[in-house]
Amino acid sequence: MIDHADKTRKPALSVVVVIFAGGRSIKRVLEALERQEGVDGPIEIVVAMAPGLVNEQTVHSGAPAARLVRGPAGAHPAELRALGVRLATAPIVACTEDHCIPARDWCARILAAHKATPLVVGGAIHKLQPDRPIAWAAYLLDYARFMPPLRAGPAPYLSDCNVSYKREALEPIVADWRDAFHETRVHDAIRARAGDGAIVLDPTIVVMQSRRPALGAFLAERFAHGRLYAQLRAAGYDSRQRWMYALGTLGLAPILTGRVVRRAWRHRDMRRGALRALPRLEWVDCGDSPRSHMHLIQVNESL
Repeated sequence: MIDHADKTRKPALSVVVVIFAGGRSIKRVLEALERQEGVDGPIEIVVAMAPGLVNEQTVHSGAPAARLVRGPAGAHPAELRALGVRLATAPIVACTEDHCIPARDWCARILAAHKATPLVVGGAIHKLQPDRPIAWAAYLLDYARFMPPLRAGPAPYLSDCNVSYKREALEPIVADWRDAFHETRVHDAIRARAGDGAIVLDPTIVVMQSRRPALGAFLAERFAHGRLYAQLRAAGYDSRQRWMYALGTLGLAPILTGRVVRRAWRHRDMRRGALRALPRLEWVDCGDSPRSHMHLIQVNESL
């Protein structure tokens, strides 16, 4: 149990929680943070939210000492994450979202991992079971590469739902995340300064994920995220490369669906959920693939 009584001690860890799923999901996350074990000293909790996603009373009932920061209406999760990280005061900053429940030793394992040299440490994302097909689709599309078993060590990808940073790694690259904290851009900037070994995966650092979006809202969300991904990806491309990738996205739907199912099939306890989610995966991928195509074409037309 975290002790907030001694306010004179500087926290060893700041946890930034972005409210993304909304509703009462934030309460279970905050309650899990309040029950953390093996932590000697206070933990700072910063909750970043856009207006209308959750009642403030729900936040404070889950974690009375949490700091609440509000972004503008319609703020992207990356913008909210940037707000939270700017407010965080500890030498280690961990990030997650309100649809991910930290394991009881999550904070302790993060702090232990940062006693070594890595600047960035990510963890595993397990699927909370049982769950609805749409929840499985959301998990498999976004987090299949973070399902166990995972190999510890330097990693090309980490999720912003389970990642932590030494502040000394963030301060020199503040221009890369001050307005919007996109983990891919942040990690590229850190690698450029410190090398691949600065960013590692520790599969013992675990969150349990569950989110049940409405299908229509989920399709719109995937479209918006895809446009953003394409924008970031296309920034360094010339016109020929943009057209090549834009045309290539037309065949992505079966590739992405097959890749997700193949990953899930390696894990016996994931197979049933993957089969139940398959119709949703096909719907989302069919609406998801042209999203990059459309934005890359728009980038071309603006040249």
